[in-house]
Amino acid sequence: MARRRSPARASRRVNVRRGEVELAVDVRGPADAPVVLLVHGYPDTRAVWSELVPRLARTHRVITYDVRGAGASTRPREDAAYDLRELADDAAAVIDACAGGRAVHVVGHDWGAIQSWELVTTARAEGRVASFTSISGPCLDHVGRWIGDAARSPARLAAVLAQAPRSIYIAALRIPGLAERVWPRLGPYWPALRDVAERGRVFADMRGDRPSAGGAAPTLADDGATGARLYRRNIVRRVRAPREDAHARVPVQVVVPLRDRFVSRALAVEAPRPWCAELSVREIDAGHWCVRSAPDAVARAVSEHVARIESRRSGTGTGTGTVGEIRPRRVSFDLSGTPVPWIPGDRFTSHVTDVLHLLLPAGERWFVDVYREALPLVRDARLRADMKGFMGQEATHARVHDLVLDHLRANGVETEPFTRRVEWMFEHVFGAHPPRGVPLTPRLWLELRLGGIAAVEHFTCVLGRWICERSAALDAAGADRAMLALLRWHGAEEIEHRAVAFDTLAHVAGRRAYVWRAIGMLLAVPILTWLWDRGTDYFIDRDPVMADTRVGHGDFVRAVRQRRVPGRALVTAIPRFLSRGYHPRHEASSEVARAYLQPANNNAR
Repeated sequence: MARRRSPARASRRVNVRRGEVELAVDVRGPADAPVVLLVHGYPDTRAVWSELVPRLARTHRVITYDVRGAGASTRPREDAAYDLRELADDAAAVIDACAGGRAVHVVGHDWGAIQSWELVTTARAEGRVASFTSISGPCLDHVGRWIGDAARSPARLAAVLAQAPRSIYIAALRIPGLAERVWPRLGPYWPALRDVAERGRVFADMRGDRPSAGGAAPTLADDGATGARLYRRNIVRRVRAPREDAHARVPVQVVVPLRDRFVSRALAVEAPRPWCAELSVREIDAGHWCVRSAPDAVARAVSEHVARIESRRSGTGTGTGTVGEIRPRRVSFDLSGTPVPWIPGDRFTSHVTDVLHLLLPAGERWFVDVYREALPLVRDARLRADMKGFMGQEATHARVHDLVLDHLRANGVETEPFTRRVEWMFEHVFGAHPPRGVPLTPRLWLELRLGGIAAVEHFTCVLGRWICERSAALDAAGADRAMLALLRWHGAEEIEHRAVAFDTLAHVAGRRAYVWRAIGMLLAVPILTWLWDRGTDYFIDRDPVMADTRVGHGDFVRAVRQRRVPGRALVTAIPRFLSRGYHPRHEASSEVARAYLQPANNNAR
C-alpha cells in the first residue's frame, strides 16, 4: 500500500511563463500557511535550498524557482535580459502564479537577495510582498549611495575599503567570455572550492557546521557561464547611477553570516539602513552559503521574522503603520475651559505655539487643493489610497484649528487680520497658476508645490514627534489638558502620514524629485520663520499684559531650555531632509502614533 506523503514533503512542480522566459518552480507545504518565496543566488539553482525547504515547509507554503539563466529555466543569451528589472518582474510573475493572491515573505540569498531588493523597493512589491529577508546580497542602489557617501565619514570610508578585497572576484566575472571558458573546467571541483571558501578547509568543521550539502548541479557549467551576465549587466550600471527612490516598501530582515568571505557586515547592514523604515538584523555563526551549511539557524531566523510580520497582519500583534491605513478620525475637543494663554505663567510660549492655529487652517486646505491636482497623475493604487487618507486628515486638521481660532476670538483675540494674509499668500502666490513672471509649466509648478509640501510635512513630523514624545515639561508646567490633547492628536497623525508627501513628490516628479525637495526646503525655511516671527508678534501686540514688554531671541532660547518648545530638533531636521538617502519613514516611530491614537489612550473627546 502506497504511503501518503505529508503536505511538507509533497511538492508541486509548475512552469511559469513570462514572455519568452519559462521559469521552473516548486511549491511545497500547507496551502493555508504563510507563503515564503526563496530566491537563489549565483551560481546556484533552487537546489541550494534543499536543506532549508523541509524545515520551513512544515509550517509554511514554500515556493522555490530557478531564476532565468539557471537550472531548468530558460537561458536568454543577451546581457540585457539579465537586468535587475527583468529579474524582479520574473519574481512578481512567480508570486502572481503561485501564491494564491496572498502577499509572500521573500527570502533572497546572494544574487537572489540582490534581485529581490529590486522587487521590494519598487511598486512591484505592492500587494505581493509582506516582508523581505536578505542574506549576503545587498541592494546595488544602496551600495552606490554607500560608496558615494564614504568620503563624508572616515569610519564609512574604512568600511568601503575593507569590503574592496572581498569583491575582487567581480572584476573577473565581468570579463566577456572568461566565465564561459572557465566554468566547464571548474564545475567538477566547485563543491570542494565552495567549502574552502566557506570554512577554509575542505569539509573541515571546527565550529560545528555541517559541510555544504550536495555536489555540483548537472547544469553548473551553464549556470556559471550564463549567470556571469548578471555582473556584466548590473554591477557598474547601478553602482555608478543608483536610484534615488530605492526605499524598501516592506519590513526588512538582514541575516548576517559572521564568517561570510564576500559580504562584510558593514555592507550588509549599514548600506541599507537609511533606506529601510523597519530593519532588523540577525547574526548567525556561519559562512556565505549558510543556507546549506547552517539551515537550522537560517530557518529559525526566517520563521521568527515571518511569524512577527504575520501577527501584525492578522491583528494579533503590533507593528509599524502600513500604507493604506491612513484615515481621518472623528474627534472633538472641549476648549470651553481652556484659558488664553493656556500655559500658566508662560504667556510667551503660549503665543509661540498658538501661531500654529493662525497658519494651519489655510495651509492644510491648500495641501488638499494641491493634492487634488496631483491625484490624477498617480497610478499606484496604494499611494492613491494614502493620498486620499492624507487629504482627509488634513481637512480635519483645518477644521479643528478653525475651532481654536473661534475660541481665541471668543476670548477677545481677533485673528482675522492675520489669517486673511495667510490665505492670500496660498491663493495668489502658491495658487493653481504660477505668479506672473514665473516661467514654469503647469506640471513643473505642481511639482514645485509638492516639493514645498514635502518640506513642510517634514517639519510637522518633527513637531509631531516632539509633542508626542518630548513635551513632558508642558505637562509639568500645568498646560491646559484639552489643548495638549489637541496638539498631540494632530502630532500623532503627522507621524502617521509622514511619508505621503515625500512619496507623492517622488512618484509625480521622478528624477526631478530631489531638486524640488531641495527647492521646497529653501522656500519653506525663510517663509515659515518669517510667518512664525510675525505671528508671535501679532499675539504679543494684542496681549494686554505683554503689549509693552520687550520680547526677543532670548525669550525663545529660554523656552527651548525649559523644553517647552523644540529647538535643536528643528535645526538638525534641515540637513537630514536634504540628504539624498533620506526618507521620512525613519523620522519617527509609527508605534508612537498608533499608541496615542488608540481610543483608550486618546484624550480627544
